[in-house]
Amino acid sequence: MPRPTLDARSGGSDPLHPSALLRHRRGVRGVHPAPGVRRPHGGDVRAPAPVRLLPPRVPRGRARRAGPAVTTFLLVHGAFRGGWSWRRVRPLLAAAGHDVYAPSLAGAGERASTEVTGLADWVDELAALIELEDLDELVLAGHSQGGVVVRALADRVPERLRHVVYLDAAVPDPGERAVDLTPAPPGVSLPPRETLVPARPPVSGGDLDDATAAWLGARLTPTPFAPSLDPLRVADAHAVPVTYVFCAATPAGYPAQTTRERLDARGVAYDVIEAGHDAPLTAPDVVADLLMRAAARPA
Repeated sequence: MPRPTLDARSGGSDPLHPSALLRHRRGVRGVHPAPGVRRPHGGDVRAPAPVRLLPPRVPRGRARRAGPAVTTFLLVHGAFRGGWSWRRVRPLLAAAGHDVYAPSLAGAGERASTEVTGLADWVDELAALIELEDLDELVLAGHSQGGVVVRALADRVPERLRHVVYLDAAVPDPGERAVDLTPAPPGVSLPPRETLVPARPPVSGGDLDDATAAWLGARLTPTPFAPSLDPLRVADAHAVPVTYVFCAATPAGYPAQTTRERLDARGVAYDVIEAGHDAPLTAPDVVADLLMRAAARPA
């Protein structure tokens, strides 16, 4: 952009270079001195270089760093946990140059006191985050119960997604509820909708060491039961590519086991990692790697 042709000595208005105030000894001087203000010793002050003007509309999407392709990851935690459950994965993705969002859902983590009335509350707030941050080409990942949320969110905003990853996740079929993956024993009634299900203290063993178990246990919070009672109103199939990953050491009875058995019956491929259910904390390097590999797969 050429410099303005208007001479600074004329004292005229210059929209690119408003009077930049410069302190000179006792007085304040400007690029275009006002009447009665002495010019600084040595002549006029040189105007700053022209400012680069932004286009009238900021293009959709986040600014990208130079170098390898940058991916934006949205990581959704499981029951009893919060965004903190991804804290060992986030820096690995960020160190590789990627953008990472790992919010705590309402009723979880630092938001444990926030009321949750149903699954739509979680889906709505994540959809709002995507919209307000103007995120697209997302890799959306859900761990454990986070798979229920991701399944509904992926159906809501498929145009914003590049890939979906289910990590040892509960993934109900269309029309099912999360509780349908692990039905209650005969004669046992489900608790009321407003119930907060208490967390069980984690027990160290396998890849969950004593220090991590203690750290994890100090942060677990009761999880709202209401979202597990809401059926998934989604299309029969995903509109974007999907990767399923399961943890080899997940105990029997977890909802992820039901999802895995269904994929076996349907002949759907999946990956297995040598880790326990809390792989984002116990095997963060493996989880970060599988997320980045999913991002690199063709859309």
